[in-house]
Amino acid sequence: MTTRAIGKAPATWLAVVTLSLGGVLQAASCKEPAGGAAPDASASASASPGGLASSAGAAGRAEGAAHDRDGHDAIGPVYPVDNKPPLPEAEQYCNAVRELPRTRRLECCPTSGAWAPTGECIRTLSSALRSGAVTIDKAALDACVATMTKETEGCDWVTSVASPTPPACLGIIKGTVKEGALCRSNLECDEGTRCRGLTAVRPGRCGSPLPRFGPCNTAVDSLASFSAQNDVDRHHPECTGYCARRTCQDPIPPGAACTGSFECGPKAHCIAGKCSDGPLPGPGAACTDACASGARCWKGKCVAVKGGDEACEEDIECKGRCAREDGGKTGKCAPDCPSFPIPKPKKR
Repeated sequence: MTTRAIGKAPATWLAVVTLSLGGVLQAASCKEPAGGAAPDASASASASPGGLASSAGAAGRAEGAAHDRDGHDAIGPVYPVDNKPPLPEAEQYCNAVRELPRTRRLECCPTSGAWAPTGECIRTLSSALRSGAVTIDKAALDACVATMTKETEGCDWVTSVASPTPPACLGIIKGTVKEGALCRSNLECDEGTRCRGLTAVRPGRCGSPLPRFGPCNTAVDSLASFSAQNDVDRHHPECTGYCARRTCQDPIPPGAACTGSFECGPKAHCIAGKCSDGPLPGPGAACTDACASGARCWKGKCVAVKGGDEACEEDIECKGRCAREDGGKTGKCAPDCPSFPIPKPKKR
């Protein structure tokens, strides 16, 4: 793992949960469309590649479902709550990436609580798979499950924030939707294209990355957030370069000076202060902010991540944290249980 997720429940989860649940509640209060319930945009489409999004008829139905019988806007999540049975692939993936870390974290930190959007991950991924908008290779899925099982052994991996998704599980949700067709997530689009105009309650259309001065960082991708596909920008870049202050900027070319990997564009990294399209450096090599899986950038060099009871000076060296019982300079790697309890859901 090369990075750490940010604090408590990640901000993207909170935004998606707020918008999605808000959409569900508001949709529930609207009148039923003429002829019964609104058409299910996740239902199986024609046999053409891309399923839902590559079918003009399905696109029209999805867009038409955005109004009730009186012509008013009817707001609902882009992946409708249709109560259809979950698909086995979605359950296998989400239980490995979301539920397994949650239950293992709870075992390691029983007084802190643990939360994960497992149910929403299963629901949205099942809908995308059912429509044919995405696929998951079985061999890749099995490798992901095996990696997650191994990486959640013991307790020294536990941190006070969400752990990043391991490389074995990233990029395995493959989109089939062609450019210009309707999409409900960046993950549904072909490799290299982005779902433009997407919100948590409105679909977008797949399109190419934007050049300099194009608008960026304006969408909420519920499927990518719930399924913990943290590297969505590498496979479905929003800009040909990088996004800064919601505006696309030109990337720094390979060999030129950089201060962070984001400046080098979606397919390159800032290595030892210069952009490079080569592989990430491993333990012992110079780095700026990113290292190969299993290492982290510390004091300008990649260092192998340490496990429980190994000597350390700073938290970044450890899977969890560097515990200094006596307040000294050095300590030992240990689990980093949250210092605040996660509220338990109220029983209804």
